[in-house]
Amino acid sequence: HFSVSQLSQRFCEEVAFVKPPYYEIDGGAYIAWKASLEGISTTYKELTQVVEGSKMTTLEKKRLLESGRAVLPNCTATKILVTGNLRCWRNFFELRTAEGADAEIRIVALKIFNLLKKYAPNSFQDYTEKDGVVSTKHRKV
Repeated sequence: HFSVSQLSQRFCEEVAFVKPPYYEIDGGAYIAWKASLEGISTTYKELTQVVEGSKMTTLEKKRLLESGRAVLPNCTATKILVTGNLRCWRNFFELRTAEGADAEIRIVALKIFNLLKKYAPNSFQDYTEKDGVVSTKHRKV
């Protein structure tokens, strides 16, 4: 199985966003997306600045900060650490680089695959990569 640790957004003062991979297809979509993020950033900052210098209890501040996260979109950047055994990673690559997989996870999966193939070549020598799709004849190895 995978074990995942993620940086909490609960106490972030500044937030960053990750552009979805296919917005370059339609420049208008990118412009609209970027404009919406400017409004979201302003709203988030206003919601979280209320705690600065306030006489709220620590718990009240925590509750207000975690409520501020409710305005953040799915594309809010964070840091994630994932560990897993080789069987998990092999399965992950087969599922998450498939043509029908989400574009963002395909990009991440292919980057991780290339790193693991470099550092553990014997464990992934049976895999081939063509047009971003990773596959093997030896599934469930």
